[in-house]
Amino acid sequence: MLLYREGQFIQVLEGGATQVNELLARIKADPRHELVNVNQL
Repeated sequence: MLLYREGQFIQVLEGGATQVNELLARIKADPRHELVNVNQL
């Protein structure tokens, strides 16, 4: 799920821990992304 409001995006990542961590690493390495925060349930 990807949400957008007032210039900010929120994305929910789902899947196995390995796959989510690999995707999160790619997102953090991408210079287009700023202020990456992780909230876990």
